Amino acid sequence: AWKGQSKEAIQGNSSLFETIFQSSFEKSLQIVLVRDVDGKTFWDALSDAISPRIPQPTTTDETALTTFRGVFLDRPLKKGAIIILTWLNPSRLLVSVSSNGFPSTVDATIESAN
Repeated sequence: AWKGQSKEAIQGNSSLFETIFQSSFEKSLQIVLVRDVDGKTFWDALSDAISPRIPQPTTTDETALTTFRGVFLDRPLKKGAIIILTWLNPSRLLVSVSSNGFPSTVDATIESAN
C-alpha cells in the first residue's frame, strides 16, 4: 500500500504505523540509553507516554502496568543499557533489560491488549 510513496508521505500518515502495530507478526523495539538514569525516572517518562493511550485501564491493564513498572523501579540504568521490547503478538509483550551488552533473558512478560 505504501510502495512508491515518498518518505515524507509515509511519515506524515499514521496508517503505516497502525498497520505494523496491529499486525500479529513479531516485532521489537530496541532502546539504547545515552545517559545514566534511575529506573523510576525512566518509568515515569514511559508512563507519561503510555497513560494517555489507556484512558480507562481495566484490571488486566493495571496488572500489566504494575508488572511493567516493576522491571524498572529500583534499577539503575547506565549509559549504554539496552532495553528490548518484543511484541510476540498485539497483546503479549516481552521486556528485556541489560546494563552490559545485549539482553539474554526476559525480565517480564506483559499480557494486555492495551
